[in-house]
Amino acid sequence: MSDHKAAEAAPAAKKGGKLKIIVLVVTIMIVECGLAYWFFGTAAPNPAESAEAHGGHGDEEDEGHDDGEGVEISLGDFDVTAFQPTSNTTLRVSFKLYATVRPNDEATVTTLIEERKHRFREQVLEIIRSSEMNDLTDPVLGLIKRKILEKTNRLLGKAMIKGIVFSDFSYYEQ
Repeated sequence: MSDHKAAEAAPAAKKGGKLKIIVLVVTIMIVECGLAYWFFGTAAPNPAESAEAHGGHGDEEDEGHDDGEGVEISLGDFDVTAFQPTSNTTLRVSFKLYATVRPNDEATVTTLIEERKHRFREQVLEIIRSSEMNDLTDPVLGLIKRKILEKTNRLLGKAMIKGIVFSDFSYYEQ
């Protein structure tokens, strides 16, 4: 009789162990998805949120692209060097960075960027150094623009920057 109970207890223990592993894996996946969402945000802006953030004009922002309206302000010149350990090469990226803002936000953005210039530069350098070659070879640099736009607006505490513009962008491997 006790052999029969032991035989029934063994599969139940195995099922309980498998269930715990499944719950652990699902929990880890949910946490990873939450962190990815927090870090990268959504892939495309919600038109309702965009309209609300821009006073009812939902088509003003296009994922970091300049729409021709607003004022351009210089965010600095950048020369980034990043070692690529997988290919044993060094990547050098050089560019000038500009932001488009509404005319009434120009003075505020300029002041805030100046006050937080070191944190801003660190964020831009981190984005460029962590970029894949596909991101750097994209003709419009869409993902990089969006990342810089998101992190800069987060640094400013308010979505004041409408778009990011690259000028004199070049990169090469050594």
